[in-house]
Amino acid sequence: MATTVGVTDEKKLKRFLHYASIGGTYLPGARLHAIHYKEDNIDLLVAILKNMQKEKIFEVIKKVYKENTSPHQEMIPFVLAECARIDSLKIEALKTAEILCDNTKLFLLFFKFGFERVPKIGCGPACKRLIGAYYLKKDVTKLAGEVAQFPKYRGWRHQDLFRLAHLKAKPDDIARQALFAYISRGAETMNKHFNEPEPKPEAKEIVDYLNKVDSFRKERDPARAAETIETYMLTVDHLNFIHLKNRQVWCALLRQIPLRTLLDHFSLIARNKLFRSGRGWDADFKSCVRDSLQNNQAITDSGLHPSRVFIENIAYQFEAKFKLENAVKKNLRVAQKAPAVSSEIVSALNQLMNATFKLFKPTNLRYIIAVDPFDMTTRKVGHIPFMLPSQGAAITVQSYLKIEPNVTVVAPTWDGPISPIEVAKTSTAKELEEILSSVRSKTTVAPKTMPKRDPTVSMVDVFEWAQKQKKKFDVFILVATAINATQYVAKFAQYQRTMKLPRSKLVLLSLCCAKNTVDTKDIFVVSGFDDKVLPLIVNFVKESI
Repeated sequence: MATTVGVTDEKKLKRFLHYASIGGTYLPGARLHAIHYKEDNIDLLVAILKNMQKEKIFEVIKKVYKENTSPHQEMIPFVLAECARIDSLKIEALKTAEILCDNTKLFLLFFKFGFERVPKIGCGPACKRLIGAYYLKKDVTKLAGEVAQFPKYRGWRHQDLFRLAHLKAKPDDIARQALFAYISRGAETMNKHFNEPEPKPEAKEIVDYLNKVDSFRKERDPARAAETIETYMLTVDHLNFIHLKNRQVWCALLRQIPLRTLLDHFSLIARNKLFRSGRGWDADFKSCVRDSLQNNQAITDSGLHPSRVFIENIAYQFEAKFKLENAVKKNLRVAQKAPAVSSEIVSALNQLMNATFKLFKPTNLRYIIAVDPFDMTTRKVGHIPFMLPSQGAAITVQSYLKIEPNVTVVAPTWDGPISPIEVAKTSTAKELEEILSSVRSKTTVAPKTMPKRDPTVSMVDVFEWAQKQKKKFDVFILVATAINATQYVAKFAQYQRTMKLPRSKLVLLSLCCAKNTVDTKDIFVVSGFDDKVLPLIVNFVKESI
């Protein structure tokens, strides 16, 4: 049940654009799954869109896109598709989609969302103009690269849009005609009209490229595949899945793919045992991966949050082991043992994580982080079952210590009192885990008479402690396995009034599950953990959501 205090429609729209909900609670997980698009959730969004001024709606959407604050970029075409279903917003929504959905993924997603839900947005003149603008105005070489890289996305093909709009290239634009033939009918038809009996000079470059990519996807020889990758600067998206099990192909890819893409496929690399060679390690491949992880320019370009690297490191070390143990518990047939873990790769990931701290500018606000260390090692994190809550708490504390200059860390003892914790800014996540776990022993109560604890409200006294210490904090971040959010609203409001800090913020980070939710402009609730949690907290503090 949610406690609701007035939140503006603009703020609710910002929330939806960031994490697919107008409420003040973030649930980790992929937003393309149907669970996040329940009818009641969408009905609330539509009500907001109908209530807001048209100019303000598109101003907010454009701002979120321009500032790149949403970790779920697919929400931008989703909201635009919902706008296109409303008669008074449709024309402006299609114009905005032409500007913002400027890459294949977002463009195809816009039509997926627009046509897979009822009522469909329809394909009138304005919609056909949008499709035409994308395929007819874009540079043909760039367009061919996008079509070859993503012939389809989430079930929608370029061919589907051609059937809606019936596009034709200008008579003198031979290269685009060849590309359109490839999209509509495939490589065979394109070659029949533009490559046989002799290739047409105006289309030769485009035709050769599309033929090379088309044959590349069917290529079985790893050496030829690696050569083609290097010649044409191909990416993971161009590959036949079988190539992703080959070291030679990966070494060719690693020279050019972004770090984010490497991390997206890191579990796959480990699962296929590419770091191993027989009973030992493949030194050349490990060196190739380490070089990619430690490339300074790639790190700067990546924009990776440290928590993203940390979670991947945890997954590399523990995910396979967790799945194996789980299978044994369920008496399932186990096909193989968990792959061995390389200390060198773990070290390289740790170095990458430390480097990414430098990518973020501090907000220079005053933070207090309260961590309840109880039950942190006996439960699993919501959404990441192979990760311990203590690890989630550690990376949260470490991120703020490394990035922000003014951070206070406290924790409750068994018998209740809030105690400050001495931590160094140089502390590693592992050291922070150990420091936080030792807080449990700091109690004045004899072990045999320890009172029963309620972990959901274990840190409610942190506001009173801050008041007594006469400390002003701009942001409270409370971290525990489970938090009853409704129990913190009144105490936090009292702190805001007493300390005259009406714009201070409260983040309730419930690593396993949130007991209740609240909906106020100054409180943000998280139920679970993933790599998007800490960036979303930053956006909340900056009032981007």
